[in-house]
Amino acid sequence: MSSPKDSRLAHIPGVAPWLLSLGVNVALVLVVGVGVAGLLYVLGLAATITVPLIVAAVIAIIAHPLVALGTRIKLPRALSAIVVIVLVIGLVVVALQITVTGVVNQAPAIGHQVVQGTNDLGAFAIERLEAAGVPKKDVDHYVEQATQAVNNYIHNLLPGSNGSSSSGSSSGASSSSSLDLGSLSSGISSGLSQVRSVLSGVLGAIFMVFLGILCLFFFLTDYDNIMGFIGRHLGVSDAIGAQLVHDGARSLRGYFRSTTVTALIVSGVIGAALAIMGVPLVLPIMVVSFLVAYIPIFGALISSLFACLVALGTGGLQQALIVLIVVLVAHNIIESIVNNFMMSKTLDLHPLATLIATILGSTFGGVLGVTLAAPVLSMALAAYKRLQIARGGEEEGKDPDEIRKLITSMEPERKRVKIIRRRPSPPHPGASNR
Repeated sequence: MSSPKDSRLAHIPGVAPWLLSLGVNVALVLVVGVGVAGLLYVLGLAATITVPLIVAAVIAIIAHPLVALGTRIKLPRALSAIVVIVLVIGLVVVALQITVTGVVNQAPAIGHQVVQGTNDLGAFAIERLEAAGVPKKDVDHYVEQATQAVNNYIHNLLPGSNGSSSSGSSSGASSSSSLDLGSLSSGISSGLSQVRSVLSGVLGAIFMVFLGILCLFFFLTDYDNIMGFIGRHLGVSDAIGAQLVHDGARSLRGYFRSTTVTALIVSGVIGAALAIMGVPLVLPIMVVSFLVAYIPIFGALISSLFACLVALGTGGLQQALIVLIVVLVAHNIIESIVNNFMMSKTLDLHPLATLIATILGSTFGGVLGVTLAAPVLSMALAAYKRLQIARGGEEEGKDPDEIRKLITSMEPERKRVKIIRRRPSPPHPGASNR
């Protein structure tokens, strides 16, 4: 039976129903897309407030089982929240220390190996082009253009590089022995502006950290009340709404848990293989592989490219190809096996949707957006499907237990890989005689 809206849309003269339906759907997609882009833009403008709020909410969802454990052992909820905050701060400090030790302190060596690997890759490409019959003059021209573009890009990134050297040389030529008061005052003002920008950045970072800790404390202490408030405003009964909210939080928690375990195992396998092969900078490669594992699709590409460039700069093309095979095996086979032993971390999204969500997240939200865009979108779509099922069940007059069964049936089953298959035991000798 068609609704009145459908009958009105189907009887517009001169317009095919399928064309009208397509136009309505496209308009809805455009409106939703513009609304989401505008919301992300506004959130980006208020990043000083929104970023700590979002990070605190995600950490509260992940760390809520620890607070619940403290409640079960008769600890006050505020004390449990403080303990969890201290643990989170300690974990962040340890992660920063490992990152600084593994990556920042070895930045010159990493840069040298990456540059060496890039040069070797360029030399190999030039040899292949010349062997394919491309004139050497054209190859040199293209290489010069690429090198000039990279140099200009790096030159523009450097502070104070916009004509400072030319102005300095001209002023020195005009008066080499006299003191230029104008350049001195401009230097002092630029120095003060840099100090002011640094202080502003430091104060902004301190404010964001303080606001994030404060929001995390309230999220942890009032977690049940906040989740209950959200569940009561979903248009279903309070019990079903609470279940929907907790299911969404559980799926997000399971995603980050499985991603962390998978990243630890995969980065450990890559590090062990590279150490056996004698590739340098094993710790930075492991740290980078672990950190980029939270970026869907692009994380494996970044990890593979970084490891291959380091190997290419030290062992040549043959070692780089072996490292590429090791990384591909780790990210495709070992990661799949680990996910099969755990609750699957798949986002239940089409790869194109994951790619678009990751790109939009990086555009509007930076590192936070590229990490949270795909899992949050997956959680929102799954929650929307469950909400539609719950509303349909209530309209049909089903009791809450039946609705819960329908919602639970949407959850993916845990799949396990059977490494050892038990052989059937031989029949008992006297079984056939009975």
